[in-house]
Amino acid sequence: MEAFLKKYTNTSATSICICEPELHEIPPEVFEFRELESLIIMGGHVEFIPHEIAKLTKLKYLSIMGMNIKSIPPGIGQLTSLIMLFLSNNQITSLPDEIGNLRSIDILEISGNQLQSIPQSICRLRNLQSLSAFKNKIVSLPLEIGDLSSIRFMDFGDNLLRTLPPTLGNLTNLQHIRIRGNPITAIPPEIADKCIVGSEPTDWHEFISMLNKHLDS
Repeated sequence: MEAFLKKYTNTSATSICICEPELHEIPPEVFEFRELESLIIMGGHVEFIPHEIAKLTKLKYLSIMGMNIKSIPPGIGQLTSLIMLFLSNNQITSLPDEIGNLRSIDILEISGNQLQSIPQSICRLRNLQSLSAFKNKIVSLPLEIGDLSSIRFMDFGDNLLRTLPPTLGNLTNLQHIRIRGNPITAIPPEIADKCIVGSEPTDWHEFISMLNKHLDS
């Protein structure tokens, strides 16, 4: 990819942003930038993430959104420095169990995909504060979701959930869980006061605003 090579000539760069409407693959040269802490790729027609992504072990922020990604390689689990992972608006049908190795992650954004379930391994992410998975096809949540001890916000809006696990009541730091747009028949009393079925409360918007400022910095 000629434009990419011209723009990034120093492999010690710590940040790369690629926004190419006609992009069909992630340039292999990207994976030679071993000092990368931030990688943003958006706006193309990429269908897969190469397993070489595992080489970028210093990544703290990874955003691959708005493309045609169908699966995530197991090597994602080697990016143990990741704090934020954004995989929204792709065609992802499942997540690898190795995603549970991302023990430093604070924010996980997997909305707008084709997921039918949340892997149990995600429930090992004890530092996770925000999990957004709206507009998928999720039919159930694992009981182990009650192990996400740091979680503050969850968004499962516009899925196919009929029930919520009572273990959500174990989440003492949980402030809100958004469930609007699901065929839920009953809400566990343990979390009834935290469920958002209508418009979002002020502190939800404050959190999103804080998140956006953090991403822009």
